Amino acid sequence: NLDTKTGDDVFDMLKMLSHKFKRTIIMVTHNPELAESTDRSILLRDGRIEKDVIN
Repeated sequence: NLDTKTGDDVFDMLKMLSHKFKRTIIMVTHNPELAESTDRSILLRDGRIEKDVIN
């Protein structure tokens, strides 16, 4: 687990690299606020897709 600031810094770096190199980043999080700040989020529940959202 990362503290809040370090987690935000890592996310910002991944987002910048994704845009710069035009690559997709797949990440898993239990933080809904972080998921909402991505381009797309897929919510899984019990191994099934519950929501697929373009943010």
